[in-house]
Amino acid sequence: MVILVTRCVSECKLQSLSLFEFHFKGYLKGEKVDRVLLEGKLNQFEVKQDYLIALSVLELEKGTLRGSLLKYKKL
Repeated sequence: MVILVTRCVSECKLQSLSLFEFHFKGYLKGEKVDRVLLEGKLNQFEVKQDYLIALSVLELEKGTLRGSLLKYKKL
């Protein structure tokens, strides 16, 4: 589990789901992380809003951390 304080920067809408991109600059297990991608429900997160997010890591590739959302709180 990874816990982040981050800002939602974009939402890409698919059929009944959305892919959310979050701003993040840091390292995880020695690899640089530039952004975080999470799948969620339509309009689950607001763009330009800050969140406290708990996620499980699915993959980390080329600076992009893809995760599975566990919990979140709007700040």
